[in-house]
Amino acid sequence: MSPARKIAYEVLRRVEAEGAYASDRLHAELGARVKAEDAGLATELVMGVLRWRRLLDFLLERQLKKPVGGWICRWLWRYASAYINCDSSNAFQHAPP
Repeated sequence: MSPARKIAYEVLRRVEAEGAYASDRLHAELGARVKAEDAGLATELVMGVLRWRRLLDFLLERQLKKPVGGWICRWLWRYASAYINCDSSNAFQHAPP
């Protein structure tokens, strides 16, 4: 999994589990060691998922026929495939459970 996707997953996990602020978590995760393109993608994924979360939940629940309930990887996959023109087949290869 790319650094951007790992960062996005971790930020969204902490937002979901701890009620952390996404902007604060992104700032903490995006240090000097992160390439600009990874920082941009991580930011787009996190903010996009949070912006469109209710729609993503609706689409996933309809597709999977059951409540979503915190499926961060699925939100990331759905957002990446629908909104940032990312190949959905490899949007989140080897995603964390």
